[in-house]
Amino acid sequence: MENELKQRNGCISFWLWVTIIVNIAMIIYYAVTMFSAYSSEAALGLGLCSIFGAVNVLSAILLLRWNKIGFYMMVVSTILAIVVNICVLKMEPVAMIGSLFAIVIWWAILQMKNDGVSAWSQLQSGWDGKHCRHLYQLFAVIGIALFVLTLIAFGYEHNNPLDNILSDDEEVVAVVDDEVMSPAAVDSVVVVEEDVVEVVEEESVEEKNLRFLKNIIAKTNDEYPQKLDEGLVMQRVYLDGDYVTYQAECNEDILDMDLLEMNKSMMEDEIRKNLSSSDPAIKMFKNTCIKANKGIKYKYIGGATGQSFSIRFSCNQLKNI
Repeated sequence: MENELKQRNGCISFWLWVTIIVNIAMIIYYAVTMFSAYSSEAALGLGLCSIFGAVNVLSAILLLRWNKIGFYMMVVSTILAIVVNICVLKMEPVAMIGSLFAIVIWWAILQMKNDGVSAWSQLQSGWDGKHCRHLYQLFAVIGIALFVLTLIAFGYEHNNPLDNILSDDEEVVAVVDDEVMSPAAVDSVVVVEEDVVEVVEEESVEEKNLRFLKNIIAKTNDEYPQKLDEGLVMQRVYLDGDYVTYQAECNEDILDMDLLEMNKSMMEDEIRKNLSSSDPAIKMFKNTCIKANKGIKYKYIGGATGQSFSIRFSCNQLKNI
């Protein structure tokens, strides 16, 4: 009865319901996505985020029921989600600033007044187990179910390409006289035939990575040519010395090569920002280039004049991006 007599600004109720709907969608999204994650670590991070989403739903419901503990639960959940995103999902810390501001924004929203009285001043402290007991029990079951799903996803076999190439224990396959030999983790294969000893050396780790990099390049070229922007078409990607080179053709009726080259530093900043992305595919490709001791180069060629310029990121530079 006491809660029914309290009144809050309509904007607060609207945002609380939006929070509930958005976080329910996030729970479903993370719970599904963690089974298709590229690694066990990513599956763990996504699973934990789904649990935090459930906590946020409970927090919003408690705030709708005038319980201040909902706000504190939301603060703790947000902070833990930031830690997981940075430490487990390897997100950039700067991307998490918005989540910290969200806490301040929510506190400010709860200060909105209705008839001169703020919602915050009407919130009651404590867990209110008498009226919220069944609510806590329901979300405890949901939390346990999500935790079990997270453990299952964590143990699920994930297809991360990096896991398949960089192991020092990878079997070496040697073909000698049309026979395939696969000794596990050996330094060399010795073949004796007619008093002739042939030593077939195992691939070095760098060679394995280079071989894998070439496979990626071959598959990437299946998608090219590809239009990147108005007047800019990515033609192909290939190995050129110490660099993996992306070659783009510029339509000089649309793009001025001299002007593009003058803005080379700006273009380099944009490419650097893209290479520093937390996107798993970009991170995987960049790490593969580093392990193969290759840099990345972007070569822009005028379609009419053949005028060109390049933007390079050496292997050492990639390590610092």
